[in-house]
Amino acid sequence: MRCLVEAISLKKQLLSRPVAIKGTVRTVLNIDKIVGGESTVDSSWGWAVSLQIYGSHICDGAIILPLYIVTAAHCVICPSEMIRNTKVVVGIDKLNQSSTSTAQVRSIVRAFAHPNYDSVSNANDIAVLRFYQPLDISYDRGTARLCIPRVVSTNIRDDYPVPNSALVAIG
Repeated sequence: MRCLVEAISLKKQLLSRPVAIKGTVRTVLNIDKIVGGESTVDSSWGWAVSLQIYGSHICDGAIILPLYIVTAAHCVICPSEMIRNTKVVVGIDKLNQSSTSTAQVRSIVRAFAHPNYDSVSNANDIAVLRFYQPLDISYDRGTARLCIPRVVSTNIRDDYPVPNSALVAIG
């Protein structure tokens, strides 16, 4: 419970007044998007999900199968509290939404964090969450599975992205 309270408290602090500390002077920043980021067309990232506690966005994830999403392990470091209070919301275009015509809200059955996750170094910061009820993956619901490329080589260097590859990051 302590981790949950701390997470909500920290989230409220960060959202209420973003600041940067420069030496000993606090400077208020008004940053409302990723620097250099672009607005997207609604429903263009159907695999993106919002992990929410009491309607507040806390982490992102991606749909990998109708019953599973992938997210960061640091999002589920207190599994019992997180599973009980966290909802996974898909089919939305703005964070903190959960009641649109395409929205689907799911409860989590189980969180599988990487067994070698290290909260100090953030090494192996990955987890898979499983739902009670599968998602409706469809164009009409604004949802899609994450496109995961097939491994075609046993040479690890061949699996790295080629120069000038595109990366989509949400968060």
